[in-house]
Amino acid sequence: MNPLADYFNGFSNYLKLGSDDTLADFLETESDARFMSIYRNGFFKSCQSALKANFPSVLNLLGDEYFSQIARVYVQNYPPKKSTLIGYGEDNFTEFLSETITDLPYLKNFALLDLYWLKSLNSKESTVWDSESVTQMASENVDLSQVPVSLVASSYIVTTDYPVLSTWALLKQGDGLTKHIKLAQEEESILIWRCSGEVRVRVLDKLDLVLLQSLATGTKLETATLNALEIDKNFDISEYFSELLQNRLLTLQV
Repeated sequence: MNPLADYFNGFSNYLKLGSDDTLADFLETESDARFMSIYRNGFFKSCQSALKANFPSVLNLLGDEYFSQIARVYVQNYPPKKSTLIGYGEDNFTEFLSETITDLPYLKNFALLDLYWLKSLNSKESTVWDSESVTQMASENVDLSQVPVSLVASSYIVTTDYPVLSTWALLKQGDGLTKHIKLAQEEESILIWRCSGEVRVRVLDKLDLVLLQSLATGTKLETATLNALEIDKNFDISEYFSELLQNRLLTLQV
């Protein structure tokens, strides 16, 4: 037996589940138990604060009091599995909100944008295929149309059930709404990516979506262009390619 390990395991179990059964042998007085409850309250507040930071638009949409109530239930049911609270809620907070709050059908969409903004921020850095690299390859007579590329690791294509992006941007910044949200159900596709340390977002039209989905799975520029030409026979790959480079969205496939 290892008393120290037993204590820390019991302490962790108490923080997450509220059960002091495994701690009973270490609590000598009633004041010890009260003291432990302070730690548990601090644990819940830390988890709630992490969820507020990770899902700011949902926080500002629901209000601090209501969000805190929902977050506490989430923490009780899904305590952190890692030693850090960075990214806490990424696993299933969006689904939890949908199941818990059923009278706001668009709420999940705000949570999704918060979630993928956070994922983009915390994603690994890709080796970006930039204009300098393109110029070098062109000088070596490389056929750029046959180069296999994909989108950088920080990029995500998110499709929402409601067109919430503009409202989401306001809520994320902490701006309050001056009127009730009235949204007609309509899909909206959005690209979220990190460029030079800043997370950016933009709405995608049909052509954007087809081309970027091709690139997301990894393909040659020629293939992506042919897919785009099926949507728009006047599609100009040179202009679009330049925009992709400027936004640091491409990486070479190894």
